Amino acid sequence: MTEKLSVLNAEVKSAYPKLFKFALHLSGNKSDAHDLVMDAVKGTFEIVHKTNELPDNSEAYMIKSIKTSFGASMKFKKRFVPTDDFEPFLSSTDDMERSDPLLKRKINQALFSISDVCREVLSLIALGYSYEEIQETTGIKLNTVRSKLSRCREAFKGKMSSALQ
Repeated sequence: MTEKLSVLNAEVKSAYPKLFKFALHLSGNKSDAHDLVMDAVKGTFEIVHKTNELPDNSEAYMIKSIKTSFGASMKFKKRFVPTDDFEPFLSSTDDMERSDPLLKRKINQALFSISDVCREVLSLIALGYSYEEIQETTGIKLNTVRSKLSRCREAFKGKMSSALQ
């Protein structure tokens, strides 16, 4: 039992940055993202403790748990997107863009004006997931993942184009 918990602990440590970024993409703020990740991790440890079995793909299991928890929480509270919460995702842009608070706000507005499904698929791609990993994580068929990704990219580009005008 302790071996499996140790293995899961190591998997959580290595997956935490991806899990947190995914939760942050969904929730829009650090506090909610942290809560979503902690709930997913706690739930995964409880399952392993009860069943004495590790999930086939712990990271995908926790991503699904985050998605489910987020969906349930959105039924009860309205979303608020603070501008500074997406700083980690802007780190790959050049210095001028990173220092421009108006650009950060426009990116946030564009990101949160597309559908939840689009935001989820784009978030997973941004985190480096392959199409197959997205299929496994979301339960969406592979060809649907590809077509959704194409439509979501276009929707996001359109929102960004109109935001930058």
